[in-house]
Amino acid sequence: MKTIDTGHGYIHYYFKIAAKTYPTVLFFQGSSGANCYLGFKNIITALPDKYGILAIDQLGYGESDLTRSERTIDNILAETQSIVNKEQIHKVIIFAHSLGGLYALGYIKRFSDYVQAVIGVEPVTGVAEMDVDDMVRVTKEEAQEVARDRAQGKILESELKSLINPNLNSVDWNKQLEIFQKLLDNETQVNEAENLKSSIQSVKKISIPNKIPVLIFSRTKRQSEYQTSEFKNDHPFSKISCFGDSHFLHWTESSRVIHETTNFLNQLL
Repeated sequence: MKTIDTGHGYIHYYFKIAAKTYPTVLFFQGSSGANCYLGFKNIITALPDKYGILAIDQLGYGESDLTRSERTIDNILAETQSIVNKEQIHKVIIFAHSLGGLYALGYIKRFSDYVQAVIGVEPVTGVAEMDVDDMVRVTKEEAQEVARDRAQGKILESELKSLINPNLNSVDWNKQLEIFQKLLDNETQVNEAENLKSSIQSVKKISIPNKIPVLIFSRTKRQSEYQTSEFKNDHPFSKISCFGDSHFLHWTESSRVIHETTNFLNQLL
């Protein structure tokens, strides 16, 4: 893991340099507190070796510090881009899950010249029917419950199992479990939730340029949402692939996601 000092906390991230002319796959994980690399490890290790990898533990996540700075989309993406610049990355393929889709859209809005393609697993959209105020309330209530459990001893593995990549080996599983027990629903993540409404508003109705191909993995029941979302465009390689019934298709349908991702990447060469 490498680090960068933001001035209000150290960010830890995994970086593998790309072979010449190849882009770097930039991963945006969903909300939780996990280590980003471990959350996507089954995908990362299956990608062709020539692609670069950048998996960032945003502040409040994984091995990175907590912070009292506002967790707005602007701040999070500015910190992300500072790492992209530090590592002299010029082209990225975004791979985003869940809430990471929000930051993927925000990144495209701000840094579209860097983006060669987008891959999403059930990414958040600006057209989703969600009550953000209710989400913030639930997040705060859960954070209070987790804080009480943590004060009385560590959170039970059974309560965290569904949030851990099932494709990990025992060493990585236990590392991710330890991170969750320490960081789940911390105050930095609560602040991120409090900023969700303005973050979502900032990406509503943006469009991904047709020059950028988009591959979306979704449960069938969300197909219509993605057909009318910011992720839908007219690039000939763009595709919405619907199957399964899990929000974590990159875990539960790992082989299929890897196969379709590899075929998608091969089209870009």
